[in-house]
Amino acid sequence: MKSKIIRNSILAIFILSNGCTGEAPREASKPSAKMTNQLSILPQETNFVLYANIEAMRNSQFSQEVGGDFGHKFREEWREERDFQEFVEATGLDPNKDIYEVWVSALGIHDDYGEEDRGGAILRGNFDRERIVDYVKTEKRREIREVSYRDYDIFIGEKENDEEFAFTFLSDEIILGGNEPWLRTVLDLSENGGQNLMDNPVMTEYINDIPRKEHLWGVLNINQLTNEWAERLRQHGSEFKGTESLENMKTFLFYTYFDQKADINLKGIFETEDEAVLFADMLKGFKAMAKMMVSDDREAIDMLNEIKITNREKAVSISGVIGKEFVEKVEQKRKSFSAGEFKLL
Repeated sequence: MKSKIIRNSILAIFILSNGCTGEAPREASKPSAKMTNQLSILPQETNFVLYANIEAMRNSQFSQEVGGDFGHKFREEWREERDFQEFVEATGLDPNKDIYEVWVSALGIHDDYGEEDRGGAILRGNFDRERIVDYVKTEKRREIREVSYRDYDIFIGEKENDEEFAFTFLSDEIILGGNEPWLRTVLDLSENGGQNLMDNPVMTEYINDIPRKEHLWGVLNINQLTNEWAERLRQHGSEFKGTESLENMKTFLFYTYFDQKADINLKGIFETEDEAVLFADMLKGFKAMAKMMVSDDREAIDMLNEIKITNREKAVSISGVIGKEFVEKVEQKRKSFSAGEFKLL
């Protein structure tokens, strides 16, 4: 489950990055005091963190103009899940309206528990705690066992693919979900404090390097992952033929800010400057090939020209802005392509 959370999060980031117009970079900034409070209950060994302010994104002008429904695709999948529909009906939870903020955390290293994929998520929202707990205790009593830790009730589900999922209420508006060792660490930190993510010098350096943290951002510290964990990521990266530099990326970070448009910024940091140059050249090559494929379509070429790829020292950046016009153009091009109207070369 934890691996899927991370993989799907990263895929979503790359989907959002398909086409942008560049803007001048902003100065780095530290997290707000409110955000620091949440980051301070995440384990110090965290090597992947993602934050999403679902409520703010949902209420942004960009979201309203392009549809305003961040949960549509997810709900389409959830409709096919009988258990989930049963849960929604029993608890009154509307995932599209009732979830406000999400923090995702994963370690990707071997730890004292022997868990390589230790991780989970913090969800802040409008939860009917009594109805949710009552549903779990009555309707799912054979599938979920309950344990007590620090006066918190932790509900642990059956193992699926050798992974166990657990959840608990940190408060009436905050749910912790992940594997049990991760939950216990977060509960320890919330009760007693101690060494946490904000005491991780590598992660805090990159977190502070992100200038806009209001809506959506994340950091993946590939360099500190175990070989097995990192290899799984690099196997996906090996699909990009033409360079081995992607395998030497040590850190990936991104942020997106939503207003009238979606301001998207991604950065990969490599072991050496040469590797960064190779990767940037590869991306620019893909862009040139794409322009050749739509050489008869001036509008498509203009859209590709909006993608800004730059490299500086050991870093490669993709930055830009997506507006309503761009979304509409992409949809038009998708329909044209599906109808066989595109000429390739």
